[in-house]
Amino acid sequence: MWYTRAMSSDEEAPPQRQRAITAAQTREQLLHAALRVFALHGYEAVGLREIAEAAGMTHGLVRHHFGSKEGVWRAAVDLAVTRYETVLFDDAHAEGDVLVQARDTIRRFLLLSAQRPALMQLLLLEGIKGGERMKYVLNKFLPLGERLVPLFEQLQAAGYLHRFDNRTLFLVLLLGGAGPYALAPLTAWLVGPEAVTSQGIEQHIERYLDTLLTRAPDALPA
Repeated sequence: MWYTRAMSSDEEAPPQRQRAITAAQTREQLLHAALRVFALHGYEAVGLREIAEAAGMTHGLVRHHFGSKEGVWRAAVDLAVTRYETVLFDDAHAEGDVLVQARDTIRRFLLLSAQRPALMQLLLLEGIKGGERMKYVLNKFLPLGERLVPLFEQLQAAGYLHRFDNRTLFLVLLLGGAGPYALAPLTAWLVGPEAVTSQGIEQHIERYLDTLLTRAPDALPA
């Protein structure tokens, strides 16, 4: 009997395409490992060999993909910020009134920060020292904040966040919202280990949103 067997996407891909897919997956795996290592130990204490060991790959492979430690560091930051961009600006979450949109956007920012805290940990480390690497991370993040300005302005027109500008709001989101999970051992010791469980994270996010998004008294209806 004659028939045509359905081919999987991997089977359909020519060898060159398969190699490209494998290379992209390897590159991403290296970057996730690098971000964790940089966030845990700091830039100065990390070399290409430590990154390779964390990723379960060879030192030469890291150098092949990124050339230098600085190249790995920048690429790891870029990938992590891209993840925030994808999560924050998913069109599926663009509906609802301004308060619903704001709560949803901030919730997604905080949830991602809790689930993948390495970028925030790295930013806190660089923020202690200051310098060009701190500026690099912030300069990658701040354009995302600029895209949220229309939502921020609508919130202020409705009587919310009246004491903030864009930069001070980002600082409060970073330190008050994402900070507890960048410093998870401290949070667990101070509040209890349940604070860093899924349920504890959800409770923190809801408390944080209720506190942050409180309408100014003079904006309340008479």
